Amino acid sequence: MADLLSTNPSTGHGTTVAFGGSSFTAQFTSIGGGDVSRESIETTHLALNDAHKTFIPSDLIDPGEREFEFYYEPTKQPAMTGAVETITITYPDGDTEACSGFFTSFSRPTMVSEDLLTATATVKLTGPITY
Repeated sequence: MADLLSTNPSTGHGTTVAFGGSSFTAQFTSIGGGDVSRESIETTHLALNDAHKTFIPSDLIDPGEREFEFYYEPTKQPAMTGAVETITITYPDGDTEACSGFFTSFSRPTMVSEDLLTATATVKLTGPITY
């Protein structure tokens, strides 16, 4: 088992996000990690001597999506018609992650007595992610 102190664990507390084009700001309560993926291309052919499919990796990587949860304010909503913009996430230790993306969805809050109003926005990433 790895020594916990050598892995530098941390929480997400202190993480910030900046949207470069729309300048969308909010009090973020959660930033989803998102999944980076790559398709597989089937290469199975009739002359194979066993019953197993074969594959090669695609040349292209899909950077995925990020989901942002934040305290809802009617005057501060994501730019759903906005263009691709630079998004910079700064981790509590000062490391950064920068990518390009655009808003694809915005979920308004459900009104519940004695519950804070939160909304969710999803951003589709495009191009490479830099660290």
